[in-house]
Amino acid sequence: MNKTVLSTVLAVFALASTDGFAQGFLNTAPSPGRPHGPWYGSISGGYTMVDDITLSDDSGNKGRIGVNGGYVFAGAIGYKWPKYLRTEFEVSYQSNTLDSVSINGNKTNMSGDSQLLFYSINAYHDIKTDSKFLPYFGGGVGGVHEMLNDMSSGGIKVENRNSDNIELHGEVGLHYDLGRDVSFGPSYRFVHIFDSEGVRDDSNLHQIKVGLRFPFR
Repeated sequence: MNKTVLSTVLAVFALASTDGFAQGFLNTAPSPGRPHGPWYGSISGGYTMVDDITLSDDSGNKGRIGVNGGYVFAGAIGYKWPKYLRTEFEVSYQSNTLDSVSINGNKTNMSGDSQLLFYSINAYHDIKTDSKFLPYFGGGVGGVHEMLNDMSSGGIKVENRNSDNIELHGEVGLHYDLGRDVSFGPSYRFVHIFDSEGVRDDSNLHQIKVGLRFPFR
């Protein structure tokens, strides 16, 4: 990040921290639905599954790379609007190991790992209930940096691969209200990565997480 961009970001945060801007433009004054104000943070982690990575080329050759289950961790800063809408900026990291590769039906074991770094803008709609359970649904869009490392199959090493792509995701979750705007619960996210680069097709993955949401003030 260059100095101009960094200075602009810091100036925006400084302006947003002033009472006049915060209460007048962002409407950050506490309300019955958000007694601690609208800004909140969240952390989550869990298990992730990746659909087989499909490969194809112009010659008609087809292949698949099998991926083992792995783990994912995420952190986000969010803003809770006066009604039931929340928006977030999120960063998450996912890691999986490779299992096998199949080319034209010939399958062999494969070693290596897949690491994904996500950064996204999310929007969620909270569903009002007359209980402490807080269901929600929503989705987001962002970028993903993928690193395929230490790949080898049949004693043959494959060159490491890095790529940057666009991702879309949808998520549903159910939190339990612990009081004072703190909640805890599970979620499921489906992610589609647009990765039609070279011989590789788009890919899908699934994340099952447990997260904690807490107010900043």
